[in-house]
Parts: sequence; structure tokens; C-alpha cells
Amino acid sequence: MGEVFRDAPRISGGDDPETVALPGKSFRMGDVSSGDEEDEQPVRAVRIDRPIAIGKYEATFGEYGRFASLTRAARPDDKGWGAGGRP
Repeated sequence: MGEVFRDAPRISGGDDPETVALPGKSFRMGDVSSGDEEDEQPVRAVRIDRPIAIGKYEATFGEYGRFASLTRAARPDDKGWGAGGRP
């Protein structure tokens, strides 16, 4: 796995999420093991040409709620699951 880091908060009210640096590379995306997952077909080649950073963990409703409050973005429906720490 790549280097794990956390940017300095750009929006007040909490820490930015942990992020992982990934090198540019090629990989196969989709159900490469069994082929039984129709929603993961067809398997295809994906190429990321330059390094990227991606969240180490899923964003939670609480984290997105903080972002939405500060940026006036729409909040997703939690479909009755309850928000907070749920992804």
C-alpha cells in the first residue's frame, strides 16, 4: 500500500480524512475471479497515468454532513439506516 497521510484541514471543524497515495498503474476492473457478478461485467483494463490519492476508508454520513454544512451541498438520504458513523 502507498504512503498514508492526512492533509491539514482546509475546512474548519475537523480533520481531513486519512488518504493513501497510489502510484499510476494499470489494473483489471470487474469480477476477475468468478465472472458471476453481472453488475461487475465486463472486466476491463483501466490505466491511471499519474499518481493519485484516495480516502483510506469510506466517507461516513457524519463526515459528509460536516462537508455539506460548510459548503451548502445536498445531503444524501440515509434511507432510514441512521447517519453518523455509517458509510
